[in-house]
Amino acid sequence: MVGTIIASFIGGLLAIGVVIWFVKNRGASGREEEEAAKEAVKPSVKTEEDLSKSVFSSLLQVNIFLRTKGLPGDVIALVEKMIDDLKQATPQMIEKHPDHDLTYELKEICKKHLFSQLKEFFDMSVENRNRYMGNLMERLNEIADLIERARKIVENDEVTEMKVIAGFLETKYSRPLGS
Repeated sequence: MVGTIIASFIGGLLAIGVVIWFVKNRGASGREEEEAAKEAVKPSVKTEEDLSKSVFSSLLQVNIFLRTKGLPGDVIALVEKMIDDLKQATPQMIEKHPDHDLTYELKEICKKHLFSQLKEFFDMSVENRNRYMGNLMERLNEIADLIERARKIVENDEVTEMKVIAGFLETKYSRPLGS
């Protein structure tokens, strides 16, 4: 009887030891697996500086494209004013309000839409360019006004106005040039 009690006691200790070892080792590997999963899922995050460099690079490409196409001086002056406003407003928005709709819209104008407006115009025949020059100027003036307004909103940190101007910017370059 004493032998049975001792054997049960030793068996119980061994069982507790096995459970403790299992929990310890499973917990460690579970944490390692969890950390590995987090690293695998972690998105590549660009820094504010990287985003600003990307914006400046896109605007430089627009400026170079613009100058190689022989547009009238008033068009070049207008686009350069837009570029200056975007260079001022966009990095501030990236820094202060990185997830805001206006930040997204300003980055999209810098990276895509300003260039696509100009490229769409230059993809036309010379005859159509002459016919749609007024439309291009009208479109660029509208966008320039909105960009200038966005720059002022950013400078004055008028957060409530940011959503409104983001909506206007979104609609300005979503329609084709001839409409």
